[in-house]
Amino acid sequence: MEAGVIDYKLCNHNFNCHTCPFDKAMKEVADKNAQERRLGLEPTGKKAHIVPWREKMKRWPGTARECRHTLTGRAPTRLCPYDYECHKCQFDQMLEDGWELQIPYRLARIPEVDGYFLPEGHFFHAGHTWARVEHGGRIRVGVDDFSMRLFGPVDKLDLPLTGEQVRFNEIGLAFNRTGREGAMLSPLSGVVAAVNYQATKDPSMVKEAPYNDGWLMVLDPVDMKKDLKGLLYGKESTEWIRASIRSWLRC
Repeated sequence: MEAGVIDYKLCNHNFNCHTCPFDKAMKEVADKNAQERRLGLEPTGKKAHIVPWREKMKRWPGTARECRHTLTGRAPTRLCPYDYECHKCQFDQMLEDGWELQIPYRLARIPEVDGYFLPEGHFFHAGHTWARVEHGGRIRVGVDDFSMRLFGPVDKLDLPLTGEQVRFNEIGLAFNRTGREGAMLSPLSGVVAAVNYQATKDPSMVKEAPYNDGWLMVLDPVDMKKDLKGLLYGKESTEWIRASIRSWLRC
């Protein structure tokens, strides 16, 4: 839209153009139109005007060539020195990695099971931690709504350091409340790529938004395929959380 290729569209993919289905579809149309022009033909139809957004932006004067991250508000004023070839830009790669790790995709609507939030597309460990596969094969990890309601308000989080390795089915993190500690098992084995420092400063967000702002760490998995087989998913997770609720009510 900023390039003038289309009139209006709001981003619903966290400004991650590299994995955006809409951006991919637009590129396919633009490449097809470019191929026809190279053959001496003139594209026809409603999409004949579509060209790569980078080509449009390359036509701007140098002082107007703002970085795409400036245009989306993700970075302060910065001009593009790479002719919008983002894959060549170290700043782009640094921002993409850091942004994706610290600001995950937000779940707008989370289904409930018997009054407890249980999002779709997540894997659950029987110890009440969850795992979400994200861009680049990294795994975002947190604790589920059920365990946080049982444990109550958290005073302190004890998370591993970046670069440490956690192992599937072994203690990976812990919570503290008025001197009581609750240890949680890691849902996967992997190297910690990021931890939620905001949550360590304000542990209440883990209870208030366990699947969004209250995530705990991001892992570079060691054996993701094997570990995911040991987790609950879909209907299995729904049946499991209902069984956990019934068990708790009997206590």
